[in-house]
Amino acid sequence: MFKKENFKAEMLKALRKEKGHTLMRSTIDIHKKTGRVVSGQQLSSWERGKVTPLRAQVNILAKYYNLTQDDFFEEADDYPRGMMLDRKQR
Repeated sequence: MFKKENFKAEMLKALRKEKGHTLMRSTIDIHKKTGRVVSGQQLSSWERGKVTPLRAQVNILAKYYNLTQDDFFEEADDYPRGMMLDRKQR
């Protein structure tokens, strides 16, 4: 299922940058949309691949970015190019 080494840390950062948000702005918006608190330090650690978020935390990110939990994890050879253009709108 979810393997921490398959977490798409770079994608998480790209999603935030796509919105034009700082870490702080993202944490505020995540709280507003999901009712959950995520610190800037947590978000930064996840984006850099230093720490893999827990399943509940991935669920928060999925809800915020309108993705599925699976979208944050890749199969062995599944890291699509142009991921922002190919993402399904939900």
